[in-house]
Amino acid sequence: MSGIDPQVDELFERSMASFAGLIAGTLVATHVPGSIEPLCRAGAMHGLLAVARDWVARGCDEPVARVVRTVEPLCRMLVSRGGDD
Repeated sequence: MSGIDPQVDELFERSMASFAGLIAGTLVATHVPGSIEPLCRAGAMHGLLAVARDWVARGCDEPVARVVRTVEPLCRMLVSRGGDD
């Protein structure tokens, strides 16, 4: 979905960042908006999107609980300290 228009790309990335913040805030009550490591956010959100698209394309055959278990590690990436060196 990238490359359509720079404004569309910007809106998509802002939407993904906003959704990532919502997920992180759900997982950790003390989440600070804007504190998600950029690489963690990109990996988690694009991974979540890929799983969701695949699940829908295959008719939502798997139970929702299985999908949630599958994407939980991706969601946890949003509250990790992935950038610490």
